[in-house]
Amino acid sequence: MIALDLDGTIEDSRDDMVSAVHQVRAARGLRPIQDADIRPNVSRGMPHLYATCLPELDDAAASYARAYADG
Repeated sequence: MIALDLDGTIEDSRDDMVSAVHQVRAARGLRPIQDADIRPNVSRGMPHLYATCLPELDDAAASYARAYADG
């Protein structure tokens, strides 16, 4: 059986997403931001997450692809 939890009803993965934002910001040389500024934005889709938590990255689609490739 494979279970996908895309909306966080089985496991709260917000902490993992907050950590990922911190990692992307650090990898891009961006200043750190507070967890409280990230957490409300992690469940609203990647375009929203990039616009609110990584506004310094101009092109959200290209930035997402680069961040994904960095793993």
